[in-house]
Amino acid sequence: MVKILRRILNFARRNGYGLLVDKIIYYYYNIKYSQNNEEFIKLNPTIPLPPSYMLFESYKLNYRDYYIYGRETAEWILNLISNHIDLNKQIKILDWGCGPSRVIRHLPQLLKDKSIIYGSDYNEDTISWNTRNIFGINFIKNDLIPPLKFENNYFDVVYSISVFTHLSEKLFLPWIIELNRILKHGGILIFTLHGDAFKIKLKESEQTQFINGNAVNHYSDIEGHRSYSTFHPRMYVERSIQGFFKIEKILPGEIKNGIPQQDTWIIRKSN
Repeated sequence: MVKILRRILNFARRNGYGLLVDKIIYYYYNIKYSQNNEEFIKLNPTIPLPPSYMLFESYKLNYRDYYIYGRETAEWILNLISNHIDLNKQIKILDWGCGPSRVIRHLPQLLKDKSIIYGSDYNEDTISWNTRNIFGINFIKNDLIPPLKFENNYFDVVYSISVFTHLSEKLFLPWIIELNRILKHGGILIFTLHGDAFKIKLKESEQTQFINGNAVNHYSDIEGHRSYSTFHPRMYVERSIQGFFKIEKILPGEIKNGIPQQDTWIIRKSN
């Protein structure tokens, strides 16, 4: 039954009904997690939590997962960074596409307030909520298209979790160039993508396109929204970053319990 439902949802998304599908899923999860969310709020009254739909747009509608797994993801990101950057020194770090602070909110404590931390997002409401509720971090609104409001060679690290996955192919290279601009020479860029593990979500013709090294878009009405999906083969990414970055490491996504996981790219500014 679950497989059939996923096929129906994937078909709807591929055929332009992504926003409608998302609304249905939101109402379903709102009911499913309502009791668990109420219990989490009672047990953690001092933890600022985003409005339900704001959370759903960027993650699952489960406050416990948002907070607990958000911290685990922050620890994972810092572990990846530590293999390339000395975290005992003060660094400047940007969460590009930070959403409602699922990950970034944990960084000041994990970095022991030694570093300068920024978060940016295209959603004005999200940035407003972050600014009012999450402290020790500088939040800035960006647009769907470059540039960002930072000077050249500013950051030691930029990371981005599932942001390129919701932007069109035509914006991939402009953002690669822009993120290269704001990174210091030798700076690290970490991002996640829908890679090989996600081929199961593609039609046969799309799989051929993907295997041939071309990105595949599943459009919805709003670019940047979670219902808008782009799939990036390794060949496409390597071609796009050439001359700007060198690859440090690629962590291929796996399929766990039938659910594909994103690829993680760790690349270093080379020019």
